[in-house]
Formats: sequence, structure tokens, C-alpha cells
Amino acid sequence: MTPKEARRLELACGLVKAAVFVSCAAGFTYQAVEFVLHFRTYPTNINLEVTYPPKFLPPAFTLCNINPVQRTQYCAKYPGRCVPPENLKKFCEQRPHYCMGNTSNLVIPQPIHYIPLTYTKENQLTDEDVVKLKQNYTTFSRRMYNNDDYPKDGNRRKRPFFFHAYNGVTNYQGCFSENAYYNNKAEPRLQKFGTAITHFMLNVEPEETFHPSAEPGAVFALHSPFLAENPFSKGHVLRPGSSYNIHVRLRKLNETYFSTPFFRYHDDTLNSRKKNTCFLIPTKQIALTTKVYGSPTTRRDLALSS
Repeated sequence: MTPKEARRLELACGLVKAAVFVSCAAGFTYQAVEFVLHFRTYPTNINLEVTYPPKFLPPAFTLCNINPVQRTQYCAKYPGRCVPPENLKKFCEQRPHYCMGNTSNLVIPQPIHYIPLTYTKENQLTDEDVVKLKQNYTTFSRRMYNNDDYPKDGNRRKRPFFFHAYNGVTNYQGCFSENAYYNNKAEPRLQKFGTAITHFMLNVEPEETFHPSAEPGAVFALHSPFLAENPFSKGHVLRPGSSYNIHVRLRKLNETYFSTPFFRYHDDTLNSRKKNTCFLIPTKQIALTTKVYGSPTTRRDLALSS
């Protein structure tokens, strides 16, 4: 290779290197400009403020015994409506909860008094029966709180009331609510955060089941302290011998103002509870569906403990 050819090759290599450098520099400059523009448009700095209120308004819960009345109380009041099982041994094998003790005097209601197709107004349960013959709440539910701030005197317990259950045995079931403030002008009591809102043990007295074919148990509903809820339609069934963990996630909603017709209908409720509650408007329907707690905004799972 002559010196002239060598200089030409060296010049060509220099031009190629310069072109590559200029291309890389241009690409880097373009990427840097794009990054700056993107950063200014979508900043990555986020100011997050997490607050933990010292107290909160605990949800209400309603418990109902699936059994409307106590079998022994019913048979004591209406001895002519109860008879011993036809085959005691077979009956106890199929329904052992009736036969835990002495079975010599065991009697059960006759089918005519609990089968919907056979009973009449003369022999079916009455409202008075449900009121007087139901299980007492103090034996039905025993509370064990681990939150020192929660009232232990029972002053948040409402008096017994009844829901339409439409269960084929009676149209009414005895229920009890705690920490409920609907139809109540008392100032809601706040509770400190703790490991649990409450613990309670239920005794549904399976041996007192009125309907021999019915499964003993209770129904449970968690709901807003300011709204009643029927556990038979929106609750969970609790069975004897099981331990349930009820996990509650509370979510506070932004307050939304409703239209005039809604305010006319719910004016008293909104004015009296507005400072303690938040609301949600469902799409295409104006209704008070939830305040702080409720199905649309609160996760409610029942997890069976191992």
C-alpha cells in the first residue's frame, strides 16, 4: 500500500468514527430531552400522608338464633302439641344434639305445628310465643372483649326485636343488635384501635331446636350502626362447634350531597348523623346504600379457623 492510499484509508476511518460519534451524541441528546420532558410531565415525587385516628366508630352487628323458640318451653306451654319420637334410637342417631342428656322425657313438637303445608293459624307459632319462649340473650351470647375501651356494661345492647324470616316455621325470629344507633338519639361511642373489636361466644342450645329437621345455628350480620340489616337475607350462617374470624376493613368515603328528593325523604337521618358518617351514591339510583360500613364498600369475609 502506497503512502497516498494509507492516508485515504485513515481519512475514511476518521470520517466513519466521526459519523458514529455524532449519531450517538444526537441519540443521547434526544433521549435526555425526552426524559426531562417526561419527568416534568409525570413527576415521580409523591407526598404521601398517612394518618391513624386514635379512635373509630365500631360497626354494629346483629345476631339471630335460627331457632325461634325453645323446644322445652314450648312443650311445657303446649303439652298437647308435643309427643315422644316414634323410634327414639333412630331419632338420636339422626339428631344427636337432642340426646346429650336424659332422653326418658324427650318430646318434640308434632309435624302439624311446624310444617307450613299442615299448620293453621290455630296451631302455628304466634308472635307472643316467639317473645316469651325464645332463648334469653344472656345465654345465647357471651362476650369477651380484649379492647379495654369497649363498654362492658352492655349499654350498647339494644332490646330484642324481630325480623321476618320466612323460614316456613314462623314469620318472626328473635334477634339482638349491639352497638346500634338507628332509631336512637344517643351519641355514638368511639373505640380505640386494638387487636380486635370484640370476641363473643354463642350457645344456640341445639337440644332446644324447635323444628326437629332444622340445623341448629345462628345468623350474623355486620352493618352500619345507623342502619338496620336483616341477617336472614344478608347475613352469614354460624354453626355450632366452629370458630369464625370475621375480618372487617373500614373505609371512609367522601361525603356527597344528594338531590332534593333524597333530602326530603331522609332529611332527619342526614341532619342528625351527617357529622359522623359518609355516603355513597350508586350509579343510576339515588339511595342511602352505605354510610361508613356496608356491602358496597366493606369487605366482609367469614374465615373458618383451623
